[in-house]
Amino acid sequence: DGIISSKSTIHVDESLLTGESTPATRQEGDLVLGGTTCLSGGCLMRVTKVGCDTVLGQMAQLVHDAQAGKSPVQRTADLVARIFVPSVVALSFATFLIWAVLVFTGAVEVPVGTVGDSAQDSLKLLF
Repeated sequence: DGIISSKSTIHVDESLLTGESTPATRQEGDLVLGGTTCLSGGCLMRVTKVGCDTVLGQMAQLVHDAQAGKSPVQRTADLVARIFVPSVVALSFATFLIWAVLVFTGAVEVPVGTVGDSAQDSLKLLF
């Protein structure tokens, strides 16, 4: 980042930072950000910030921090999933084992025959 020191007027492309495709006009005393491309000639510039202190460096740091950490909603979802998923799997396995034991010991009688096409026949089997 820096301030233009030369007396000439220049056109710069700031689309890397702003997304604006139209060139901007800068003159002596105006701020020019890192990542800006000079489109018309050249200029003399006094550097005010370098490295991580520039706007581009701060943007990169914000992106890095956002990707490195989790939001509170993500942490809550991970906590719920950590408990919920194993619980559901364990419950379904226990249900399978209980029904398998009940069926193979003869405690529950499995209906034999074909089930009719109507919903009424299906309900008879359930109740």
